[in-house]
Amino acid sequence: MASDREAETRSLTFAVFSADPIEGLAYRPHPKSPLKALQFYPTGRSPEYQLQGSARLILCDVATGSPRADVEIPPDLRRALLIVGPKSGKNSSRRLPVTLLDDARSAWSAGELKIINLSGLSLTGSAGPQSVALEPAATANLRVSGPANIKLRTEFSGRSYLACSETVSLKENERGLMILFPPYYPGSLEVQSRMLTDQ
Repeated sequence: MASDREAETRSLTFAVFSADPIEGLAYRPHPKSPLKALQFYPTGRSPEYQLQGSARLILCDVATGSPRADVEIPPDLRRALLIVGPKSGKNSSRRLPVTLLDDARSAWSAGELKIINLSGLSLTGSAGPQSVALEPAATANLRVSGPANIKLRTEFSGRSYLACSETVSLKENERGLMILFPPYYPGSLEVQSRMLTDQ
């Protein structure tokens, strides 16, 4: 007899993004369907994909079918963005970390900037006139009008260091997502940022 979790079904529209080049990743649109390859773009979100009839989204190696990531879909989630990676520097595992974001227009709308902190650092600072405090894996939604200067700092050994300095500008019909990734160089406190916009 199937467990309650296995018996649950979902209907999900999703896109994927990764800061690093990823090839050969796929998923099953339906539990009984063949694998469908996922396409990653270097500077934007992917085309939209559909998941039907499953409460879990399993990302697989397209050649072998081996699972690379396993994401549980919340019951009320209908649209999502999957941020794949980054892997930790010395992690040789083929398993990929995945962050699942609610991508519904009600989650953040035109004129709003969502910042998600995947850097592993605690960050505080400002976005224009607004104060921002982001623990690791936390998000913040900010209303942006005209160019907004994003300045975020982190503390190390009792001192404050500038970790991110960016200027963001959104059109009236655009919403933005700023993803903060770990520093590129080990020991650095300057986080990497990627900015995605859509209408």
